[in-house]
Amino acid sequence: FRSRTTSNNSSGNTSPSLGPTTNTKAVDKMAIDEPEQSGEQLYCICRSSDGQSFMIECDNCDEWFHGACVKISSEESLMVDKFYCPNCTGFKTSWKAEKCKYQPCKKPARFIKSKFCSIKCGMDYSRILLEKEERAAKMKALLNKKNKDNKKGPVKRNVTNRTGQLEDGEKLKRIANKEAKIKKELEEIETLNNVAGRSTEKVQSESDQVDSDGSAQDVPCEFEKQSESDGPIRNAPICGYSPRLDWVIDKDDLKYVGEEICTVQKARCKKHRNWQSRKNMQIELAKANKNKHLSELAEKKKLTKARMRKRNDMEEAIINETIDHMARLQFLTSLTRAQTNYALPPPNIQGIPQEQSNNSYPNTEYARLLAYSLYFYEAERSGKLPANNRVSWRYDSALSDGQDVGLDLMIAWGALEWGNGYRLANQTQYLRDMIKWGTDWLINASSNTNNTGNQYLYVMIGSLDSDLNYWGPDTNIPTPRPSINVSSSAHGTDVSGETAAAMAASSLVFLNQFNDSAYANTLLTYAKNLYSFAETTPFTVYQNSAPQVKVAYNSSNYADELVWGALWLYRATNDTSYLDKAVNYFNTNSLSGLQKVFNWDEKSGACYVLFAQLFQQSGKDASMWKSEAERYLDNVVRQSGSCSLTNGGLLWCDGDSNAAPLNPSLGAALLCLVYAPFATSPDKTKRYMKFALSQIDYILGKNPINTPYVVGVHPNSPQNPHHAGAHGGTDVSNLNNPPQTQHVLYGAIVGGPNKNDQFSDSRADYVETE
Repeated sequence: FRSRTTSNNSSGNTSPSLGPTTNTKAVDKMAIDEPEQSGEQLYCICRSSDGQSFMIECDNCDEWFHGACVKISSEESLMVDKFYCPNCTGFKTSWKAEKCKYQPCKKPARFIKSKFCSIKCGMDYSRILLEKEERAAKMKALLNKKNKDNKKGPVKRNVTNRTGQLEDGEKLKRIANKEAKIKKELEEIETLNNVAGRSTEKVQSESDQVDSDGSAQDVPCEFEKQSESDGPIRNAPICGYSPRLDWVIDKDDLKYVGEEICTVQKARCKKHRNWQSRKNMQIELAKANKNKHLSELAEKKKLTKARMRKRNDMEEAIINETIDHMARLQFLTSLTRAQTNYALPPPNIQGIPQEQSNNSYPNTEYARLLAYSLYFYEAERSGKLPANNRVSWRYDSALSDGQDVGLDLMIAWGALEWGNGYRLANQTQYLRDMIKWGTDWLINASSNTNNTGNQYLYVMIGSLDSDLNYWGPDTNIPTPRPSINVSSSAHGTDVSGETAAAMAASSLVFLNQFNDSAYANTLLTYAKNLYSFAETTPFTVYQNSAPQVKVAYNSSNYADELVWGALWLYRATNDTSYLDKAVNYFNTNSLSGLQKVFNWDEKSGACYVLFAQLFQQSGKDASMWKSEAERYLDNVVRQSGSCSLTNGGLLWCDGDSNAAPLNPSLGAALLCLVYAPFATSPDKTKRYMKFALSQIDYILGKNPINTPYVVGVHPNSPQNPHHAGAHGGTDVSNLNNPPQTQHVLYGAIVGGPNKNDQFSDSRADYVETE
């Protein structure tokens, strides 16, 4: 390469040129050495003339460039071997030598193997290192003192937090890696110290041998010129100094140690006075700091292992049932957290926990998730909304539903979850309101009679075609909305059995959790009558009687719902006749050995779990049902048949997951958690819980794209759920108008990612975002 610093054009022409001229590329040696005599002017890629700036020429295209434009200073150019400009792709600038390691210096290292341009730079670099070590030591001492003076101390972590257990496991790995690294560094320091001593002794021995032959000559230090009188003296100890022995302790330098040793007599060497003491001080300081760090790591490891042992003891106590129900509930509640903190602050909505609790229990983030889920169900309401409606963008709607048949119907969804968890999260009232909203709809939709000739159940309101072609707010839902039912003359075994199960389960919640025996008795009466309706023969799926529902929610079978309804009625009434019915329908319909995905349409897997639970709790022989349940769950955990795990860990069942990716995962997680306390071995209990929590963790954000699939809880949460009311748009042909969702649908769980763990977050992709 060639470089130059030129004067201004003598002609005074400063207009920019589009590039260098032919003469510029052919600048001869004299023009380069004496640019002011040539009168020529060079132009950089920036189209500015050279002026007084440093310039450098590309070795490939021969174009000239300002040093500032290619980020090479005049000092750094001394180290360039071949320079290639940014336009010459495929080439890379090469360097003659490494730049001096001392940051302010721009000169090349003095020798190929050295890292500094001079002993002075090396000494300055060493001094800065020592100062940094001293400052770091002082700062650490101050921080330690401040922590001791703090009476409150650090906040204790929840000893039963599963995420904490996983984090501590990773922490132990990091501690072990740090310990190994520090021990290796200590070995390198010791090796350097030993090599330095041996190198000096070797040079001293060679010097003495030459002197004994009478052939010694005065040889000055080869890397720093001293006075002629500073040569070695026969049989006198030499200086033994090398720049790399003083301040460099990098392992790459060990192979060079011993070269370029100063052979001047130690007493006469003025340049390297007291270098051994300085070197020993540096090494001892480095060793002391690293040993102190090792001690701190050992203490951290001890505390971490203690925390992990405490968690394991709690888990063993749960498995062996040696702790009470509240402790068990605390453990299960804490396990459901996948992330330590969600980044988005909660909305200012009544009932949503606002502040992080100082206590580790109950878990504030989990309580907030429960609150969000109930808020989502409120966003799904239609009909005459109550005065305490919390969803500001939902209004009274579909008020004429049922008027075509003289009924008052309201569409809503209910949920049946663990009541104590909601109580701890202060969500009991919201839970009661949501379940009652759904059961009130079912009461109004069904006949309260056991007269087989006068029974009915309304199963759908509206027209599927008009509903699917409407995209807009709840205030303009298209009409008419016909009411569709099954009846004594055209009944539906599956939907009647399922509704009976919902009413029976809800009656238990109102009786035991809400202390509302009157309403619980009402629900139980409806459940019994609905189940008698389900037993009306001939058995049939409901789409045969109501073909309008076939495209929307087609049922595959009725046998599992007959068993399911009977099991819940037995649990609610303790009437063994219902248990006998459940066993009978189970056997006559050959439901044993199935491996179907648990969802709204298929209950066989849930029946295995509920059978085992009810038989054990009633003191009956549950071995057969436990065998069925564990066969089913073992296959879920091991992913047999059409089910597998995605690379990110999500349970994926071909066919079912293609229509609703997260449904099989959530259903399997629920069954695993419900059955785990009844498993036949502690190992199975652990296995089922671990699998269930892995699926919950995935849904809450522990997945390849770090996306919690719950709307409104995190910056990575889905932004575009397939929900007309939340979107705020009115154009069914363009669901991206407006592009941004107008209302946050807090608590909604979207469909989920595809089989490759990718999520489009497209409002139009209803499979992933509905």
